[in-house]
Amino acid sequence: YEIGNGLTIEVEEGAYTEITFEYQITKDGSLYMAALSPDWGKYYGYYEFNAGGKVGEYNGVYCEDLGDGWFRVTLKIAELDRTNNNANADNAPTTIGMLYTGNWNTATGTIRNVQCIYEEVPDEPVEPEDNIINFAAFVVLFPQLIAGPIVKYHDINMQMDERRVTIDGVASGIRRFIIGLSKKLILADTSALVVDSIFAMNADEISGYCAWLGAILYIFQIYFDFSGYSDMAIGLAKMFGFDLLENFNYPYISKSITEFWRRWHISLSTWFREYLYIPLGGNRKGNFRTFINLFLVFLATGIWHGANFTFLIWGIYNGVLIVLERCKFINIKNRVFSHIYTIFAVIIGFVIFRADNLK
Repeated sequence: YEIGNGLTIEVEEGAYTEITFEYQITKDGSLYMAALSPDWGKYYGYYEFNAGGKVGEYNGVYCEDLGDGWFRVTLKIAELDRTNNNANADNAPTTIGMLYTGNWNTATGTIRNVQCIYEEVPDEPVEPEDNIINFAAFVVLFPQLIAGPIVKYHDINMQMDERRVTIDGVASGIRRFIIGLSKKLILADTSALVVDSIFAMNADEISGYCAWLGAILYIFQIYFDFSGYSDMAIGLAKMFGFDLLENFNYPYISKSITEFWRRWHISLSTWFREYLYIPLGGNRKGNFRTFINLFLVFLATGIWHGANFTFLIWGIYNGVLIVLERCKFINIKNRVFSHIYTIFAVIIGFVIFRADNLK
């Protein structure tokens, strides 16, 4: 967003634990950053810097110089809550982040990549289902039963009684199903013919070119396979009046492994976040505990995919990369190089995932 004379960012109500955005000051003034409570009457932390590059942190507001006049600002809500200024913990800043330029008349800038991380169980959990018909319908909901996306009850509980089957919905579902079927049969299965033949070869028979061909084709095969199944499930559900959540969001445009897992098999990542990462403590118990929790989640993700030892190694591999990115050991600022690093890391990971063994 191009801005002048200040900008306010509002996020939907919910238990957000981190808000991140990138900002560039292009003319005069300074940026004053504050996390405000929902009633706008209390602030928790702030930081002020200018085009000259003043960078630092104050009360849970972090600022990082990205170069070329760009800064990344991060609000860590848990830290803001612990160090609250003129506020109390009962009115934590879970709904609104605000920033504005110090010189209201001349300062201009650009803001990009606003991200809000939601890591809390809802305050009002879904009531247990006492209707055996609705419960049974959810358990055997065949569009997603075999290959996903993973559907949690609170995602569709309201639709059990209020769904509507319409001509437009059925038509939209048929189109989505055809797209998914085409991904699976035309793209994934065709790629699999080449991939399977390459992975079946002995290591001493495979040339470098052939090995890379198999590795690169496999990342397309597995994407079109998984996302094709998800498209078919979403389309089938749509025909019956259910709206399932999207499961893939262009994962191969990611610039980090962390971003990749926000875009790849979203329902699986969300499930592990809600039922493992958060119960383990999430990011609320310090950096070291956060790193351990992240590693355990991806270890479990690997085990979830199957009993083969390669799945375990694949989970550990992703967990290590996520932790290294989280602690800034891997922090590539250039967009082109960060994308190259991500795709390379994904290819290596999926080679491990696809391999029958580590020999």
